[in-house]
Amino acid sequence: MDDPEICFSILLNFPPLASDAETDLFRAIQSIAERPEPQSAVVPSILAGFTDAHFFRRKGIISYGFTGLATTEDDARRIHSTNERFSLSSLRKGIQVLFEVVQDLEL
Repeated sequence: MDDPEICFSILLNFPPLASDAETDLFRAIQSIAERPEPQSAVVPSILAGFTDAHFFRRKGIISYGFTGLATTEDDARRIHSTNERFSLSSLRKGIQVLFEVVQDLEL
């Protein structure tokens, strides 16, 4: 920008950090997520957006963005909208999936 009236300030700047996919937690997530759909695949991905995961990762805590929520097309359209919400059935299912992940880790 060749305009002396415009200035930029860095507000947030974090080094990129990712949790390894070769962990007991990732394997538990894969196992539970693939039960209803054995042909499905759980793969690491990068999303545009912001989470607090980098704070945990910086402390060496494995952190994934897995919620267990089964989102519908309607849910996806409402993400970050003025009417953002999930159905109670999606929430219940997500809680059940996360509970099964924890149970799988305990075995």
